[in-house]
This record gives sequence, C-alpha cells and structure tokens, in this order.
Amino acid sequence: MRTLLLTSLILAACGGSALNDASADDLTYGEPMHWVSMAAQAATDYAANPQLMHLEGKPAGKGYGWTFLFRGDLGYWAAVVCDGKTAQVTEHYQMIEPPLGMTAIDTAGVKITVAKLKSIASKAGCASMHAIELDQPLTVSPDPHWMADSGEKQVFVDATTGAVLQ
Repeated sequence: MRTLLLTSLILAACGGSALNDASADDLTYGEPMHWVSMAAQAATDYAANPQLMHLEGKPAGKGYGWTFLFRGDLGYWAAVVCDGKTAQVTEHYQMIEPPLGMTAIDTAGVKITVAKLKSIASKAGCASMHAIELDQPLTVSPDPHWMADSGEKQVFVDATTGAVLQ
C-alpha cells in the first residue's frame, strides 16, 4: 500500500495521473498511455530527456505486459517495462541515428485507448490481440498509429481518429 501511494504521488508530481484515477476499463486492459510519464522517469537514468519512440504490449496474466522504448539525448536509448505500479529499465544502449521511418510519438495526439482499440480491431476482424504496438511513422501523414495482431490478421488504426488504415 505504501508503494502504491508513493507511486501515485510520484506520478502526480511528474504530470501523470494518480493510479486510482484510472477507470476500471483502463486497468483491465492496462492502459499504457497513462503510464508514459512513469516509464519516462525510469528511462532518465540512461537517456536524458527521453522521447517515446515505440510502445509494445503482449498478453501477460489477465492483461498485457507493456514495454516502452525511449530515445534520449546523444542517441542513448532505454527500454522500460511498466505496469502502472512499477517501471524498470530492461535494456539500454547507444544508437546515434533512429531507424529509418521512425519518429517520436506525439503522446498528446493519441486519443484511442487500448479499450477502444480492442473494439475497433474486433470489428475489423482481429478479435484476439496477441500483440499491440504504437508507432509514429515518418511519412507524409505522420499520425501515431496502433497495430493489433491476432496472429492471423493485423489491423492498423490511426491513434488520433480511430480510423482503420489500409
């Protein structure tokens, strides 16, 4: 309980929402966009001024396990596993140039939650999501987008509008 309270206070101080502010739906699916500040704070140990470059979720227990990939100053990168209660750096390295076609995710632009993504993907024929990713491609229309993968089908969804991408 003490850890939960401290984590909530840290999140609130860092600009994130306190843990008990999340809705039940968000906790069921593990809404990772509420945890970006917490994961970024952990990444600062290895990557100063971290920018979210990639987010990946895989089934774990009753929800999903989330890995955040941040790029910091001078090409330092950090991968952080975060469950909304704890955040831990699992990998760090230096790579000066980001991979081609990759840019920092505009987290303020992400309006589609994982719960909404599940509904959209299900309607598009991807009923079970074995993997979820969030990226922001460096293209003419560089809106962040979700990818839901059922193992048989992949569905790409604009993370700002909810439109299924072709």
